[in-house]
Amino acid sequence: MKNELNLRRALLIGKDISGANLRNADLQGVNLKGFDFSSKDLTGSNLSEASLAASNFNTAILRDANLSGAKMDGFRDRNNNLSVVSMINTDLQGADLSSINLRHADLTGANLTNANLKGAILGSACLRGAILCSANLEGADLSKVFFAGSDLTEANLNKTHCQGTKFNGAILRGCTFQNANLKKVDLSSLDLRRVDFSEADLRKTDLRKSDLREARLFKTDLRNTILSEANLSSAYLSSALMQDTDLQWANLDNAVLRYSVNLTPAQIQSAKINRGTKVPHYLKICWISEINFHCKEKSEGLKVKL
Repeated sequence: MKNELNLRRALLIGKDISGANLRNADLQGVNLKGFDFSSKDLTGSNLSEASLAASNFNTAILRDANLSGAKMDGFRDRNNNLSVVSMINTDLQGADLSSINLRHADLTGANLTNANLKGAILGSACLRGAILCSANLEGADLSKVFFAGSDLTEANLNKTHCQGTKFNGAILRGCTFQNANLKKVDLSSLDLRRVDFSEADLRKTDLRKSDLREARLFKTDLRNTILSEANLSSAYLSSALMQDTDLQWANLDNAVLRYSVNLTPAQIQSAKINRGTKVPHYLKICWISEINFHCKEKSEGLKVKL
């Protein structure tokens, strides 16, 4: 028979629960501000709506725990020092962190595989070296989050806000950024194979030298985007907005550019294409040899003012 601790909405300020068995514990709505849970096993615990500001969860086990709606954002003390939640190397596999406020939190090296972070507020949080494989971050606020060296393989980042987010050295293969705001984000020299950027805002985003093979960029806003030397082989760019997109030395072999908007002959001429590249109907490719070609405008085509 399970010995489960039920402290739902209990008043624990000044209380010592360090020796308690917290597996499957019910701590919903409890004020646990500043508590030290380091190395504790909270597997399956219910911490939803709990106040956890400045708490220490370093190396704690929170597998399948429910932290939805928990209040964990940093606050400033009387000396104006910022106190933040610390979850360094914490095991959060499968945890429910939906709508949680983790602004400024330190999640360095945390394991968030299959975790639910839908609608979470993670602004300015540190997730350096964190594992977020197959995690659900749909609609999350990821502005100024530090993802350097993190693994986001097949994560759901649809409708996320990523202004100022750092992805240096992150693994993003197979993840989805549908309808995400990635304007001006640095995604250069990354492995972005099979990433889905459909209808995302990538205006002025730096994607130079990135591997975008088989990436999906359907209706993606690529105005003033830097794609120089990027590998877009077999990428799907149908209906993408491409005014002033930098395609210098980009590999567009077998790429689909049908219905892309405001693509010019000069842009195509600056890139590498092959006979399998599908250009918009308003452009025509005249092959001179197997590798040399001339691109010209066939008609006025799909020109719109944006």
